[in-house]
Amino acid sequence: MKIRPSIEEVREIAATGKYDVLPLSCEILSDFVRPSGRLSPMQRNSCTASNLK
Repeated sequence: MKIRPSIEEVREIAATGKYDVLPLSCEILSDFVRPSGRLSPMQRNSCTASNLK
C-alpha cells in the first residue's frame, strides 16, 4: 500500500505552517481473480496418483 505524500513530505509541509489540512491519497492493489478461479487451472493441471497410471 502506498500513501502519498510520505511522512517526511508531510513533516516538511507542516513545518512551513501554510496549511491546516493536508490531503492524502492511498493506492491499494488488489487481485481481481476469485480464489475459486485460482483453483480451477490448478486442478486441471494437477498431478495425482490416479492420473499417473
